[in-house]
Amino acid sequence: MLLTIDLDSDKIENGTGVQFVCWRIGWRRENVRDIQDYAMKYQEDPCEKYQVRYRREKIMELMSSCRHETVLEIGCGMEPLFEYVKDYSKMVIVEPGDVFIQNARKKAQESGSNVVCIQGFLEEKTQQAKEACHDYDFIVLSSLLHEVDEPE
Repeated sequence: MLLTIDLDSDKIENGTGVQFVCWRIGWRRENVRDIQDYAMKYQEDPCEKYQVRYRREKIMELMSSCRHETVLEIGCGMEPLFEYVKDYSKMVIVEPGDVFIQNARKKAQESGSNVVCIQGFLEEKTQQAKEACHDYDFIVLSSLLHEVDEPE
């Protein structure tokens, strides 16, 4: 199963009855592959935490009704999915950003989880991802399509 959530804007409830509208227009860059720039802007964007929470809730909702013993997470940001999903046997993360993959490795090591972290773009690390797990039950690609050079 492939779950793709790619939202450029969304209304998010903050628990007080106030809705925020988060826009990421203008965030796009000429060089969409500048991962260090992306990581910096990702961490600075005041709306990102709301978007992350919303996407995670939707992913968790879908995962609750689908088999997810072996999971491939493509792009984990600062909150890898294994922090929230506990009933998996193996999770593989493919993430190109230094700060994101280092964070995921540290959290995986601290938790003792069965997580394999692969640094790089999926299109360059497909073989490694296949070697890490031959049969994925669940693949997550969330809010990344706008970062792909040629998504067609």
